[in-house]
Amino acid sequence: MVAALALGGVLATGAATAITQLVRSTDRVETTMLALHNLDMAGRWVSLDGRMAQATDLVDGALPMSTMTLYRTDLFGGEPVDYTTTYSLMGNELQRNHNGQVTVVARSISTANFSLEGETIIATLASSAEGVTYRLYMRGW
Repeated sequence: MVAALALGGVLATGAATAITQLVRSTDRVETTMLALHNLDMAGRWVSLDGRMAQATDLVDGALPMSTMTLYRTDLFGGEPVDYTTTYSLMGNELQRNHNGQVTVVARSISTANFSLEGETIIATLASSAEGVTYRLYMRGW
């Protein structure tokens, strides 16, 4: 009887340890997946605006900046319409200000750096778990 209780105690301890490890592992996976989702969302917005941009406030060859402003002009009904889009990291949120309308495009972002190489915008974004770099070719004038 004592041996059965001891064996039961060992098995219960082993099961509790396994469950604890499973929960911790699941939390890490969820954190990583959330980080990747946020980077993906940020990348989609930055890529869309970057590819449509005709100009930027970034200086070719300069050190990376934590904010970036993009400019473009489109014709609607034969009339030019100007667009200005600024990306900036506020705390851990990547914000997009498009003609005065501010939107949070991603959360849990730890780093946002933007630079220019010729006509190519380099956007490097990082979260606590992952990082990614985008190379965006502006459409120019």
